Amino acid sequence: MSPLRSTASAQVAAFAHPVPARPIGARPVSDAYSVNWAQIALGGATLLLGLLVYLMDRPADQVYFLWRSGLSASSSGLLPGLLGRAGKSLPALLHVLALILLTAGVLGARRRGCLAIAVGWLLTDAAFEIGQGYGGGLSAHIPGWFQGIPLLEAVGGFFRYGTFDPLDLAATGLGAVVGYGLCWLTTAGRTGR
Repeated sequence: MSPLRSTASAQVAAFAHPVPARPIGARPVSDAYSVNWAQIALGGATLLLGLLVYLMDRPADQVYFLWRSGLSASSSGLLPGLLGRAGKSLPALLHVLALILLTAGVLGARRRGCLAIAVGWLLTDAAFEIGQGYGGGLSAHIPGWFQGIPLLEAVGGFFRYGTFDPLDLAATGLGAVVGYGLCWLTTAGRTGR
């Protein structure tokens, strides 16, 4: 290459504005959104464990999703109190734990995102648990259009027939802490948001 050409190239390069490979603040392509299958698998296994608790410890006609699906298979009459007191609060722990892991896994959350998800589900589940202490009053405010919509139709009965239990509230808190811990451990070194 001639000295003149290299000097001209250097002068052009000196005035050229570098174009960033990605917008400022954007994640690198290799670090883009991705589903976290480990969290989804753990969340799914936790839901299955919760289903087993309900099948072993609760009458089928008192569990919305068993009643709704037409399943009448429950061993609660055959093995009454198999899980003892733990069987009463274990679903509260498993519910918040599973939803934290499933939400974080589907969203591909990073560690800070795991914290926000855990706090969000903790507050949601705690509000429903505390709401059971005000059952009759709250169920009167459930909109009529909830009827006939799966899951939403159970909200009134949840408040009307549910019972507030401080141990369920404690189990919800513990489930949120365990959920955040598992979420944090399974982020595989992801940091930031």
